[in-house]
Amino acid sequence: MSARTEVVKFNVWPDRTRKRPWFWKVFVFDSRRAMLIFWREQCRIRGTTGAQASEDFSAVTQTWQIITWKGAMPRRGWRAHCIGHILFHRQRLGAGVVAHEMGHATLRWAETWLKIPADDLYEGTGRATSSVNEERVLHVLGGMVAQFWRRFYAQAPKAWHRPPR
Repeated sequence: MSARTEVVKFNVWPDRTRKRPWFWKVFVFDSRRAMLIFWREQCRIRGTTGAQASEDFSAVTQTWQIITWKGAMPRRGWRAHCIGHILFHRQRLGAGVVAHEMGHATLRWAETWLKIPADDLYEGTGRATSSVNEERVLHVLGGMVAQFWRRFYAQAPKAWHRPPR
């Protein structure tokens, strides 16, 4: 292995059929330190200091503008768009952390694509969202978690398949 920090990268799509043109890029870093260095640099590039969040997280989801089309999506020459990064580090990589971060991405998808008001998703205003939307949101969440684990195990070094000591 090189002295350079290892990172595993892959995409997760909220729509597994890829009919909708956006995805999150997932990064799994070898160490928390490497993840924080990357996160700070991303904050600098985006013009935020990162000071609005403490650095005591195990993973983080950064979402930027989600592009939607009115009417039919263009067929010729369209490109998929990365709409955010989901950062993990190997020392705290587990089912709960992955589901939590995929949950953030899924809620952002539901707010933008399903047009579920943010108050219904985040604030608990007491208004019930329809069971159809609830099932759609949970279906997307399950699909994104499954994509994460399939792609992680396909690309991660074999030594990463067991928890670090």
